Amino acid sequence: MAASFDLLEWLPAAPRAALEAVGRRRRFAAGRVIYCQDELGVDVYRIAAGAVRLSVIRSSGREFLFGILEAGDVFGEGTVIDQARRPNTAIAHTDVELDLYSAADFTRVRAEYREIDTALVQMLARRMRTLALNCAMANVDDLAHRVVLQLLAATAHVPVDDAHLMKILPMTQSDLALMLGATRQSVNRVLHDLQEKGVLTLSYRQIVVRDIFKLRESFTQH
Repeated sequence: MAASFDLLEWLPAAPRAALEAVGRRRRFAAGRVIYCQDELGVDVYRIAAGAVRLSVIRSSGREFLFGILEAGDVFGEGTVIDQARRPNTAIAHTDVELDLYSAADFTRVRAEYREIDTALVQMLARRMRTLALNCAMANVDDLAHRVVLQLLAATAHVPVDDAHLMKILPMTQSDLALMLGATRQSVNRVLHDLQEKGVLTLSYRQIVVRDIFKLRESFTQH
C-alpha cells in the first residue's frame, strides 16, 4: 500500500538507489521533537517505521494539526528547496525510525538525477490537493461531512481493489478534532455513529477503518 507522500514512489531505480545510499537512519522516541517551527531546515526525512505528527502551534499555545504521516512518507523537503524556515513542528507521534538526507546530499543527488525534480513536483502536487481538500472542509458546515472527508483524505491512496481492506490510522479522536478545529465531544459523536454502522472501530490511540469502501459510501450520505 503506497504512502501518501513517498518521494521514492515516483523515482526510477538509479536515483532511488542514490538517495537511499546517502540516507542516515535515526530513531526518535514517541513525543520527541524532530524539528521546531521557524527553524532553518537542514535535512529531508523519510519515515521508515512509525508515525510523525506535523502541526502549527501559535504563541497562545493553540495547535492546528496538519496531519499524521506514516511509513514511507517524506517531509521537510520544502525548506531544503527554498531555504525558508520550517512552517511547522514535527514530533514523533509513536516511536519512529527516520532516514535523514542532508541538504547537501539531497541537493547533490538532485543535480545528478533530474528525475528527482519531476518526482518532487508529483509529491508537491499531491500536497496541494490535500491542502485544497482541507480548505474545502473548513468551509463545510456539517461536521459529520467534515469528519468523513478527513478520514477519506487519510485513506485516499489505497488502491481501489484494496478498498475492502482495513486501514489503521494512528490518530486519536482528539487528533481528529484538532485537524478539524472542532471539539473532541462533537467528533466523538460522529465517530460513534460511524462505528455503529460498521464503518470503523475506535481503538486505543487508533481509528481503524474496517472497510474503506463503506467509508467512501458514507460520504454520499452526509
